[in-house]
Amino acid sequence: MRTSLPSAIVAVILTVPLAPASAHDHIVDAAGLASPHTNIAAAMAVAAPGDRILVMPGDYPAFQFSRGVHIHGLGDGPTDVRIARVDYHVSIPSIGYDTSLTNVEIGSAQTLGEIPISGNELPPGVFVLDGVIVNGGVFLGGGDDGFAAMITNSVVRAGSGEGFAGVAVHVGGENCRVDIVDTAIWAWNDDVTTGHGAGAGLRLVGGTHATITDSLIVGGDATSMPGNGGSAIVDGGPAHPVHLRLDGNTAVIGGDASNGVGGHAVDIAGTVSLGAAAIVPGTGVQDGVGWANAGPTALPVSLHLETTPAFFAAERGVAIESGDSWGLHLPAGPMSAIALSFDLDVPVPHTATPFASPFVLFSIGSSLTVDIPASPAGHDIPGVMVFAQGWVRDPASHVLFESNPVAARIDLLPVLP
Repeated sequence: MRTSLPSAIVAVILTVPLAPASAHDHIVDAAGLASPHTNIAAAMAVAAPGDRILVMPGDYPAFQFSRGVHIHGLGDGPTDVRIARVDYHVSIPSIGYDTSLTNVEIGSAQTLGEIPISGNELPPGVFVLDGVIVNGGVFLGGGDDGFAAMITNSVVRAGSGEGFAGVAVHVGGENCRVDIVDTAIWAWNDDVTTGHGAGAGLRLVGGTHATITDSLIVGGDATSMPGNGGSAIVDGGPAHPVHLRLDGNTAVIGGDASNGVGGHAVDIAGTVSLGAAAIVPGTGVQDGVGWANAGPTALPVSLHLETTPAFFAAERGVAIESGDSWGLHLPAGPMSAIALSFDLDVPVPHTATPFASPFVLFSIGSSLTVDIPASPAGHDIPGVMVFAQGWVRDPASHVLFESNPVAARIDLLPVLP
């Protein structure tokens, strides 16, 4: 099926992230030319839940997410809008908030020892990092059932000793949802000058339900001093199992070691569903292993949602622009369907109604191609997030198989004369 987005859907896209009718845009300009707000905290103080904060290119100090708002960098790429640190402790509203951070760079070499993005005991809601470069670590701990984090089209590079408790990205919580799509996470290598051993790439807190698609997770190497290579994916302890799915050209690579054991690829207690993914342990005096913990059981994944073009760049935000086509493809089968959500709602696992948003386009069949329109308003509309997921019902068992989630950032551009 090939379609141009109908006018009703275009109208929805132009308002994404979705917000109440009274929502507003707030411009932030470090130079003070386009707005009286010269820092993000000033705009945050007057914003209401659902508002957007649009940030002009420049350098900005740290701020705290105190509202459920959406922050978009207006540069040509994430490096044009540079933010020192983001504290993520949304309290207004405390239930059911949606937030996003798009097309910006967080942290720098001058913030050694700080965690560029951090938040703990997070209530239910969705936090999306899209097209973001993080120089340092990420710590997002869900305190209640219902918190969901999606990291898409982004890069996290942790320097020596950065991150939280030995890992570049620490995320999740009991019954929390984590989706990592088209993203690269690089742990730090050991550093004889700081005395830090090799770091791990990603820690999933016990009880987390996580899906990693089209991404690269790398443990740190131990080559400058004795020690073991860093594992790529670890958990927060065996008390609560992790539910992990690896799919869609994902690569999970343990760190190498010159005088120790190579890093493990996946070292979690839980269940692993293994689709199209490469699991590579690190080499060393003794090589690491692909599955370090005896608990995980690798289960085959029979359903994968492919995209055209296939996104696996992960070095900067990947955008689909006006005039491009975006294709979604499932293995052909009876009773197949693909859904697109034009909101910040992350797909809900194990349900036939995957998105809470009413603005969902369902396509019956195994293939959907969307032509991206130009902005009818004549202005750039940056950072529109679209999430997709597919399903196929087995004709014999009538089991409904769900695919991996897919995320894309769409930029609507004006038609040039």
